[in-house]
Amino acid sequence: SSSESGASECHECSPGTSAGDCTPCAAGSFGSSTGENSSDACEPCRAGTYSAAGSGQCDTCPPGESSPVGASRCTKCDPGTSAGDCTPCAAGTFSGETAQINAATCRPCRAGTYSDASGQGFCLACGEGSSSESGASECHECSPGTSAGDCTPCAAGSFGSSTGENSSDACEPCRAGTYSAAGSGQCDTCPPGESSPVGASRCTKCDPGTSAGDCTPCAAGTFSGETAQINAATCRPCRAGTYSDASGQGFCLACGEGSSSESGA
Repeated sequence: SSSESGASECHECSPGTSAGDCTPCAAGSFGSSTGENSSDACEPCRAGTYSAAGSGQCDTCPPGESSPVGASRCTKCDPGTSAGDCTPCAAGTFSGETAQINAATCRPCRAGTYSDASGQGFCLACGEGSSSESGASECHECSPGTSAGDCTPCAAGSFGSSTGENSSDACEPCRAGTYSAAGSGQCDTCPPGESSPVGASRCTKCDPGTSAGDCTPCAAGTFSGETAQINAATCRPCRAGTYSDASGQGFCLACGEGSSSESGA
């Protein structure tokens, strides 16, 4: 308790004062109790709170601001910290100046970017031949089957065979007679009896009249039927007494009455 000059009685110390002499608590501290139950001295405000002089309690800092122990005011969170408590953003996350205004938390780095230390206000782009997933603290080299630069998986019918900075800028199409699924590091050869055009994602059966294996049209004087697809046979010469006068024939024609031919005619 305390009294003023010329007082006829004492009064209990008010909240926001120090017990004993009722001295007002300094800015950055508080006194919450009254009278004999009050503490002997004012207590400092906790981190994240503040007070003016003579306060009975400390107020919480508004979103996007923070304070140390015993603060009389709050300050704006720096870029690279989580608005609200100004905790440094972890590696793989960031916050820019807008986070202070919007009271946003730290956000993960976008795919293709990274932050390798805490407290970052922005994320760095991955270098050529490398990429990253969302929230990454480091980048990784592009794997075979991806396009260098952003590591995008190669589309079906193409391939990427190298890794890292040495990889080609883009996926390359599969050659004729080969094929690939998406994200392939190489193209596979079509099985016997099948073939494909450039940039194919699958092979198709050779047509009658073509050479099984590469589906090249049979030359005049030769043929292949459906059995060639199954047996992976090449084009066969027409038998004696038969002929084919054009390429790509699936069978040979019989010579007319009064005429004949040798094998392969």
